[in-house]
Amino acid sequence: MVTSNAAFSRAAYEYGKNHEESREVSSVITDFSLANMAWLKAPMGAPSLPTIEILAFSYAALQPPKELLDRYLTEIDRLKTQDKISERDHQLLRSSTVAHEELMSLTLGDEAALTEETVTETLQRVSIEIKREEREKLTAEEEAHRNTQRELAAEREQRRQVQERLYWKCRRRARRCAWLVSGLVGALLLAGIAAGLGLRPSSESLAWMFTLGSGLLIVFTLGNLAFGTTVRKLHQRMNDRCLTQFIKREAEATGLDLGALE
Repeated sequence: MVTSNAAFSRAAYEYGKNHEESREVSSVITDFSLANMAWLKAPMGAPSLPTIEILAFSYAALQPPKELLDRYLTEIDRLKTQDKISERDHQLLRSSTVAHEELMSLTLGDEAALTEETVTETLQRVSIEIKREEREKLTAEEEAHRNTQRELAAEREQRRQVQERLYWKCRRRARRCAWLVSGLVGALLLAGIAAGLGLRPSSESLAWMFTLGSGLLIVFTLGNLAFGTTVRKLHQRMNDRCLTQFIKREAEATGLDLGALE
């Protein structure tokens, strides 16, 4: 039988000395002894077991004895009945682990050291400790909030830089594309003007170019008369159209939000 009662284990061991069937091995053993024997048989199987045992006993030694705890609970009940402490203070003194720690710190486990002043001092220390924990928690939350804000700001700045690079890259490509188209249109218009002046091309391909240029020149002339359309305006429209298409294509490829870019 395994027990945490060391006195019961000793009594069983003394009793077993006079009985053959339990003379060599006691019928009752403490959990501490069992853990020690298990660790000694295979120390590498649980190398942290001694440390855990020491921590467990140290923690138990820091807890108020039953007699002290009973008197402490009786005292805080009396203070609550006499309206010397509030309902909240009474609940705090009963349930807070900090209160038990402070009680042991003030009394050192001595039941005679427990007085009304001791309970009052315990309550003050617990209140101070709770306020300190709340301040630390609030400070940690504020720091986490600031870190989040910094991360968001850094992310926004990175996105802005990417958007700027994308925009200027697309703008350069759009300008080249617009100038290329404008150059072709300009060449055709010059060919149309040349045809209007009576020049005759020497090859069939140039003849087609002169014919197409003449038609394009007529269209531009009518457009200018009707709508005020100029080559410069068409060049700007072509540049804007190319820029829009290039930005959409890059945004789809990189996953950028066009709304944010605008």
